[in-house]
Amino acid sequence: LLADVFFFFFSSVLPAWAGLANQGFALLMVWSVTTLGLRHQTVEQDRRDSERIANERLALLNTIYTSAPVGLCFVDLNLRYLSMNAALAEMHGRAPEYFIGKTIRDANPDLADTIEVYYRRVIESGKPVLDVEIKGTTAARPGERYSWLATYLPVHNPSGELLGVNVAVRD
Repeated sequence: LLADVFFFFFSSVLPAWAGLANQGFALLMVWSVTTLGLRHQTVEQDRRDSERIANERLALLNTIYTSAPVGLCFVDLNLRYLSMNAALAEMHGRAPEYFIGKTIRDANPDLADTIEVYYRRVIESGKPVLDVEIKGTTAARPGERYSWLATYLPVHNPSGELLGVNVAVRD
């Protein structure tokens, strides 16, 4: 008799319980897929927003860089020009594109001995060199000695690694 009751109870309850478990599992799967889909949409929207903000900031910086009345350039740790604005290029009598990818020595052989010292000091110390008077000649005024005031600033990434040197030059 006990075996009959046991068999009757489990034969009637187990399939119902298994059915509920299957339905619960199916609901859990639907919920998981829906949640992941919504999370993916949120991540994608956040990525698009971040990209838009980064592009807006880059456009702003490019506008400031190109329109600044002060000469600006950025040189990497190998003393290679990565950017230069028109104001500084004009001081040297060349287009900005002339300098990009060249080392200081290749682009400015007449000034290299004078200015490389300041770049190296910033790279070695990680500290700025402010308001240095630079005298020399350029392709803009061959044979004529010229004078500028230059500031050399270290540029670090968010983790603190030195990327290179930014220079601001006033005529």
